Amino acid sequence: MVIQLAAAFCAAVGFAVLYGVPLPYVAMAGAVGCGSWGAVLASQPHTGSIVSLLIGAALAAGLSEWLARRLRQPTTLFLIPGMIPLVPGGRAYMTMLHFLQGDTGTGIAYLMETLFASGAIAVGIILVSSLFRIKPVTR
Repeated sequence: MVIQLAAAFCAAVGFAVLYGVPLPYVAMAGAVGCGSWGAVLASQPHTGSIVSLLIGAALAAGLSEWLARRLRQPTTLFLIPGMIPLVPGGRAYMTMLHFLQGDTGTGIAYLMETLFASGAIAVGIILVSSLFRIKPVTR
């Protein structure tokens, strides 16, 4: 589990650097990615993969909104790199692989799993971001 959390941190930091996040905030973006993947790992045995992705995305969105307000920076500075560990790239790859190999049934199963995972991530972000928009920023 520690190795997975370190890999999630490194992935988020790598994408933060790639996307041009200012240097003082790169480690914070990495912490958001590490925290979101940690939430997925902690909740997956109890809820399943789709709900755990929703929980991880909600945590990433909440941390990003909190950091953005606290540091007076855009939310996307932390949210986009922090979501990288949650992206279902492996599932999307397996979907295309099975379709290209002519295994349509398995390809459709992977496609549905990929769509549900992507939808859960989107719903988690939308729910938390909507809650933060209810309370306006005080300056």
